[in-house]
Amino acid sequence: MYQKPLSKKQKALLHIAKSKIGMTDAEYRDLLERFGVKSSKDLKQDQWDELYAHLQHCGFVPHHKKAKKSGMHERPARDKASLTSKVEALLADMDLSWAYADELARRICKVDKFRFVARDEIYKIITALRKKQVAMGRVYQEGVWI
Repeated sequence: MYQKPLSKKQKALLHIAKSKIGMTDAEYRDLLERFGVKSSKDLKQDQWDELYAHLQHCGFVPHHKKAKKSGMHERPARDKASLTSKVEALLADMDLSWAYADELARRICKVDKFRFVARDEIYKIITALRKKQVAMGRVYQEGVWI
């Protein structure tokens, strides 16, 4: 059965995943050999799917284009990490993108993107997101989301 060759984007994604999870070149070559190839260009589509799933299992997390556009694909500074993860959880709960957090940052904190919001002002964004959550009818009560 004919399978079309991998695209440049797919090959690049493998190398990005390899570097993000901290895999050495020797480890990567060993992994490719488990799939019966010496180079990523020799992979078939079904092999690529399996290899990509394995890299995700090893800890690679692909980032959505909107997260990359807003700059939220990189880890925040340590002092902002816990607050940023709270904002991320609120956005995910309401199926909102980082673009919404960027817009809140523009309106409330007068900065271009959420990533530029000072640590002591992130609570304003969290408060706005909580209010929107209540307005959408998603309320946390006695250990259960209603």
